[in-house]
Amino acid sequence: MTVLELQGVRHGYAGRDVLRDIDLKVAKGEVLGLLGRNGAGKTTLIRLIMGMLTPRSGRVAVFGRDPRLDPVEVKRRIGYVAEDQVLPGRFRINEVVDLHRRLFPHWDDRRASELAARFELPGDRLIKDLSKGQARQVALLCAVCHRPELLILDEPAGGLDPA
Repeated sequence: MTVLELQGVRHGYAGRDVLRDIDLKVAKGEVLGLLGRNGAGKTTLIRLIMGMLTPRSGRVAVFGRDPRLDPVEVKRRIGYVAEDQVLPGRFRINEVVDLHRRLFPHWDDRRASELAARFELPGDRLIKDLSKGQARQVALLCAVCHRPELLILDEPAGGLDPA
């Protein structure tokens, strides 16, 4: 089963192409990593896949659907952590987790508890009082605990301590 497919995708900014004629196919169970220098287009490609940007040309399909035309169906099947992920600072960790639990019917409470313990995340702590690494851990927990079929992590180790 094809999870992700891009055909002839082109995108850029201010008249300059960042991505040109990108063809990519990812099947269920495959792992893909994007490597490149800053400004190479990795985040742009991820934003195209997430339906946050529209390609200048070409086609993006996630689970056979255009993420811009069917965003709810596509996004409920994806766990996503953005490079510049911002969580609501006035919420407590357990409130953010509870919000995700209510949004995703396949939420795994056991896995969420295990990750919160492993990351040593105090549930009553406000997001605004967390370090960048701790906020990243909350975002990762929320991205994986609804058992997504596709996991997209932009700069996944950004702000995290080596373990």
